[in-house]
Amino acid sequence: MNNTQEFLKLQIAKAKEVPMDEVLSKLGYRRVGKPTDKYVIYENPLRLEKNASFKVWKSENRCKDYGNDNGKGYDTIDIVRQVNKCSLFEAIGFILGIDTKFPTGKEKEQNPAPEGKGVEILKAIRLDKNKFLLEYLASRKINIRYAKACEKLFEVYYTVNGKYKDNGKPYFALGFGTQSGYELRTNSKNARYISTPHKDISLITHPFSHKIAVFEGFIDYLSALTHFGKVKSDHNVLILNSVSNREKALPILAQYEQVLGFLDRDKTGLECLDFFRNKGLQTLDYSKIYKGYKDFNEFLCR
Repeated sequence: MNNTQEFLKLQIAKAKEVPMDEVLSKLGYRRVGKPTDKYVIYENPLRLEKNASFKVWKSENRCKDYGNDNGKGYDTIDIVRQVNKCSLFEAIGFILGIDTKFPTGKEKEQNPAPEGKGVEILKAIRLDKNKFLLEYLASRKINIRYAKACEKLFEVYYTVNGKYKDNGKPYFALGFGTQSGYELRTNSKNARYISTPHKDISLITHPFSHKIAVFEGFIDYLSALTHFGKVKSDHNVLILNSVSNREKALPILAQYEQVLGFLDRDKTGLECLDFFRNKGLQTLDYSKIYKGYKDFNEFLCR
């Protein structure tokens, strides 16, 4: 076995040891319900579903989709390759946060498939009267008046693979505008995010501020508005919609004097703050506001 093979084998082992919780969080997916001693249920990153069936087994550090493929198991590399539609080397780089310039041999380069593949937007209107979406926001303790005033928040109606719901009506979700489309949040009991056409950042500018606040998701941004009693932020706002967009965010963040971090209080969120600092950005950690909770919305719903 040559040095390259030894190095690759070592990187594969390291990537598989990274906690599945961290990997799914980095991909932009969240826990559903309370964890047990043995497993945690997550939003399903592989498909839409009404009843959550995607479990992370702690002792095995593997996830399984019990609703679609009889509990097929995935390790951290498997799930990143499935979600990002990428090569083995790209998956290792994503998990470990390194540049994986390995010789590819017979491994073919793959173009990442859109994360919102199969989702066709029919219309997007400003959030107003959809009672189901308003009830969902209320269940997350979001101030409805502030939500309706948000220039980026919409009611989005869509089909999946050309299909409507069983009642013949389109699917609908909260849609937050990104630089290329929408970040959708379903209003079901087991709510999840859908990105169309792909994961991208959201930006809200403020003409008189030299600071920019950074959030991982738009529900946390709306939580902050509710907590501070603000119809609109006093500063510019950038929403990553996934920490994997941190590189993309750098040119924008570099234009401001200070970066105000409202990221999740987990390893992935804290590492993202360190990443910004290491890039020379003056970065302050505001997640201390919700110390003891995973994110701003969990704190708001306490």
